[in-house]
Amino acid sequence: MSFSPGYWEPHSSSVEFCEPNYVHTSYVAEIHNAWSSLAVVILPLVGLYACNLTHEWRNVVMYLVLAGVGCGSVLLHSTLHWVFQSADEVPMLWMVTAYLFALMNVTSAKDESTFGSVILCVGALVVQTYVYYTFQHLYWVFLVTYLSGAATVLAWCCFLTHSVKGTTEFAVRYWLLTRGFMSYVLLGGVLWIYEMHNCDSLEPHFLAWGGMSFHILWHFGAAYGSYFVILLVVTCRAQALGMVVELDSLVPGLPIIKQVGRKKLL
Repeated sequence: MSFSPGYWEPHSSSVEFCEPNYVHTSYVAEIHNAWSSLAVVILPLVGLYACNLTHEWRNVVMYLVLAGVGCGSVLLHSTLHWVFQSADEVPMLWMVTAYLFALMNVTSAKDESTFGSVILCVGALVVQTYVYYTFQHLYWVFLVTYLSGAATVLAWCCFLTHSVKGTTEFAVRYWLLTRGFMSYVLLGGVLWIYEMHNCDSLEPHFLAWGGMSFHILWHFGAAYGSYFVILLVVTCRAQALGMVVELDSLVPGLPIIKQVGRKKLL
């Protein structure tokens, strides 16, 4: 639903969201979805500043790609244009590959990675990008590609967490895993699915809320969930290199990880 002639109309994205269009300005299609996407930019920048414990490029890439997803999301919701849709969705695919690369090399020597993992991930990036632009008009192709990769990352994180059960390393990993799951899947994912299947019945409520929809909660849930997954991967890597890691808070509501020592050699 559009309230005024939109600057970006006709829209060319292959997906339409439930926020009523151009409620507050004719220059931003979905203003609430746009500003809430900034959470996906801010959290990884915080992580890059405070939570790169091993000071490795693999961590920098994970944080920056997630921030890129947030920038693309701001542009997509502002314009509903296919170019900016790809600026949101292609980095999401790349983000999963960045996670998988870090997971493949979680126990490698400092600043090293296996040659096979490099070749595999570069190949995955090329294939993902080609498939995406070939089938961009089919939104379900993107969803299947992204969700299959995300499920692989989650399963791997579960394995890494429960592999240290009964040790002092378990508590931090378990906290990050459960909070990541609750934020991304139980909060963000469930609300996203519910909203997308009930747009018509929910629209009167969204209009009464000044155009705000449940999608803004998806952005916060996805931002925190993705952030926690990166912290978990960085934690596993740091612990593999002998660091003792604890949870801390930069400010209330913004958890970070920090090194508090090194493991004693037996």
